[in-house]
Amino acid sequence: MIIGRRELLGTASLIGGGLALGAGSPGWAIDAVSSGDLRDAVAGRRVFYAGTALHVPFLERVGHARAAGMDGVSIFTAEWQALIDGGMTPAEVRRRLDDAGVLLTDYEGIMNWIPDRAPAADPKMAAQMARLTPEAILPMAAAAGARTVLVGDMNPEPADLDRAAEGFSRLCDLAAEYGLRAELEFMPFGGIPDLAAGWEVVRRAGQPNGGLLIDSWHFFRSKSSLELLAEIPGEKIIAVQLNDGPATAEPDLLTETMHRRRLPGAGDFALDALLAVLDRIDFRGPVGIETYSDDFAALGGAEIAQRSAEALDRAIRSHQTGAGKPRA
Repeated sequence: MIIGRRELLGTASLIGGGLALGAGSPGWAIDAVSSGDLRDAVAGRRVFYAGTALHVPFLERVGHARAAGMDGVSIFTAEWQALIDGGMTPAEVRRRLDDAGVLLTDYEGIMNWIPDRAPAADPKMAAQMARLTPEAILPMAAAAGARTVLVGDMNPEPADLDRAAEGFSRLCDLAAEYGLRAELEFMPFGGIPDLAAGWEVVRRAGQPNGGLLIDSWHFFRSKSSLELLAEIPGEKIIAVQLNDGPATAEPDLLTETMHRRRLPGAGDFALDALLAVLDRIDFRGPVGIETYSDDFAALGGAEIAQRSAEALDRAIRSHQTGAGKPRA
């Protein structure tokens, strides 16, 4: 997951104005449920993540996902705001998802949550991230009917892990009030750059509704350890995003991840090894495709969804038959 294409960052209001979504807004926060119930709700879902087809309007993506045999989607705050500003009510959006038989698995996301975190040096990024607080995002995620809110840190300065754990623990407490789980995504160009750092934050926070999101691009580009992943309880991995890339990274990781990801099987990542470890630790959450690609920007939503569903099927079959690549 990334906040969105650079065009989205530059032109959209990421939290919007005029929405007063407090914890007491009637009908907007889903009932509080246990972390186990939330896991069961999303177990086995095949997710068409927003970043794979951001140029396709959200409700169109929902239909394309269902037609391709996928039953989960994610949404960015800018997209949610556009729906509400366009006259739809939260109940209408949730009804459209229900009618399609598609679950909103992930709401993307919270980026300002570490106490006393210095802003990013880039003033534009700093301004965007400053708005994405738990207090702003959680009510919208609940209103949308999401099961999980995504949490990240795109500030390239290394984060203090103790302070990050403190912030993540507080965030999880707030999320629990809305019946939400919180998934922390590490990113090699951010302040929590790899699996080791991400797991330390989640482990120290010790919250039942907190865990990790594993994005295969971030996992392999950060040179994260399959051995460490094998030591993490499966229930602490909330979701998995699959994509692929060449064995050699580009010098600018942010540009590569935003523009030149590949579908699973079209690169050199050892996805079969990753999936094998996830099986061993009894991961049972949703698995989907997140492939930011300039090549996809010229395609229609139906074709992107179909290609994504087929690539996801191939990746799972390759893992099950042992036909995948050696570790990249």
